[in-house]
Amino acid sequence: MSNIDKRAQKELYAKVEQQAHSLRGNPREYQVVTGLCPVNVIEMHAKKIQALLDELEAKDKQIAGLKEAFSIALSAAGIDVPAAACKGE
Repeated sequence: MSNIDKRAQKELYAKVEQQAHSLRGNPREYQVVTGLCPVNVIEMHAKKIQALLDELEAKDKQIAGLKEAFSIALSAAGIDVPAAACKGE
């Protein structure tokens, strides 16, 4: 899942949330745009997706840090491993 463009997804859902806020006062408009879906449901899903993307981004950073630490530990132990092997390639 690391090939997901997290930043683009966050920007997309921020736009959805902004649109939901702008439609809050006019039920007819959001009925047309969302197919009768209440605005607060859109906001709720946007926030959930933002949180999941943040969590995925944090896990990717954690994995990268662990790979680097593992590579350093192998090097310190005198184990010669090609760089590509430590990157999971």
